[in-house]
Amino acid sequence: MYKSLGMELAACAKYLHVTERTLHNWLSSKRYIPFATGNLLRLLNRMNLPGQPRHIRKRRLSSARRKP
Repeated sequence: MYKSLGMELAACAKYLHVTERTLHNWLSSKRYIPFATGNLLRLLNRMNLPGQPRHIRKRRLSSARRKP
């Protein structure tokens, strides 16, 4: 994800306040990316977050999830 932001590995690690090794471990799936960090990267990449409102219907936001 950091490449799509135009960042190098070292710059992204510094931005997230982690080591390059930690970032490498996340990217290689050796370690899980913390929830908040994953959400931050999604937001920076202009991706939707889980449960984020996606549509406007009848002047109201509606979520992608449907209520039972």
